[in-house]
Amino acid sequence: MTIINSFYRYCFQCIIDSPGPVQVVWFKDGIPITSPDYEQKLVDNVATLTIEETFSEDSAVYLAQATNEFGAATTQARLNVHGKAYQTLSVSRTFSTTSY
Repeated sequence: MTIINSFYRYCFQCIIDSPGPVQVVWFKDGIPITSPDYEQKLVDNVATLTIEETFSEDSAVYLAQATNEFGAATTQARLNVHGKAYQTLSVSRTFSTTSY
């Protein structure tokens, strides 16, 4: 769980260790993220989800799902956004798939 202040920028990052191309879908509390308030990028097998300005309604469980021809992998993290001063922590996850 990560706790941050309101109005700050926050970025989730997933490092994907997988052969071949991969697709990443981000979810907020189980719902695919489509809002332009969340910037999604996938560059060199690093997937990021950036919230430029956080608000309390951004508090949720965020899940990244990486999929390719070998299968799928997921990871998740909880983000709590508060108006009080808390330390900001970063979240980094690694996906790995293996073919058999």
